Amino acid sequence: MRANIKVEDIVAAHQNLLDMTPNQAILTFIEMLKSWPLFGSTLFEVSQSYTTSLPKLLFLAINQKGVSLLEMKTFDILESHDFTEVVHSSPAIKSIMIVVGHMATGSKYMFNSNQAYEIAHLIKDYIDELQARCVIPRARPESLYQSNRVSSVYIDDHTFETLQTLV
Repeated sequence: MRANIKVEDIVAAHQNLLDMTPNQAILTFIEMLKSWPLFGSTLFEVSQSYTTSLPKLLFLAINQKGVSLLEMKTFDILESHDFTEVVHSSPAIKSIMIVVGHMATGSKYMFNSNQAYEIAHLIKDYIDELQARCVIPRARPESLYQSNRVSSVYIDDHTFETLQTLV
């Protein structure tokens, strides 16, 4: 990101903070940070061999907006998907499948990682929170088969709630 940041912009932003109280300056600074595409991201090192359009090794970044795939050496964002697009996430012992778009015709990503369950739980937690805030609509049980979102996230832990989501 350093290549995208100009010294003049930093100086101008600093000048705007000079007349503020320390608390106002901190809040303004945090608001600026929140505008960065990877703000608050948790990075997971993953590998994939499912598609040739992506490198074999990359970072999977998860934040309050969605999931992003990053080039490992440069941290360049290769793809980003909002949580409104994530329709399925299914972990196994050392891998995770994420589907974006539509369950049948959407893009499928298969990642290998020892942290597959952590990735799936983080995605589930973000989607649950966004659904609680009514940012992402919940699939109603009677329209489950008519909706694009078959299940928000599938966690292979055999809990009653998970089984209920699948039924």
